[in-house]
Amino acid sequence: MKPIQIPKVTDVSGRLAELEARRDKINSAVRTLDKDRMELAQAATQPEADEDPVDLRVARLLGEAPPKILKDHRGRLADMAQQSRDLHAALDLVLEQIRVEHSKAAAVVREKVSPEYRLRIRAICEAFRGVHAANLELRALTEALEAQGIEWSGLGVVAPRALGFPTDQYSPIAQYFRDAADLGFITRSEIPTELRQ
Repeated sequence: MKPIQIPKVTDVSGRLAELEARRDKINSAVRTLDKDRMELAQAATQPEADEDPVDLRVARLLGEAPPKILKDHRGRLADMAQQSRDLHAALDLVLEQIRVEHSKAAAVVREKVSPEYRLRIRAICEAFRGVHAANLELRALTEALEAQGIEWSGLGVVAPRALGFPTDQYSPIAQYFRDAADLGFITRSEIPTELRQ
């Protein structure tokens, strides 16, 4: 079988690429804001640059509280926290839009590859019919040897266990055929007779 070119969802939906670019822009803004908030919160605990260290020493000598050395950034930090909440709300909305648009684009891609997918499932079913027929023939040979009292295990036991017993309607290969028929890839009449329920 030939390789198949599967379109990218972003090639199918121009809106998806636009939404992903918007998501990336919001994520970048969130990272920048988080960095700025952390720097501002750390700066709020540092002495003012223009404070006189002499005033601090004198206050200590007198046993008085030193002058206020914390920057009052509560208002700015609160604004930044609100901006962060807004960005996360926007991000949640964009991520949902991406999910919906991706789902629509994926449906278009599935529709495009559906004929090839069906062909490949049918090819597997055809190969399994051949494997099943060979399994039946092997079983017929071993049963014929057993009927004459000949232990065929002396030939070397290489049983196709993964296929299951060739008349087992619940074997893995029988289940595969039923699944393929249930989904319309093959008809029930295409399931080997021994494996039909």
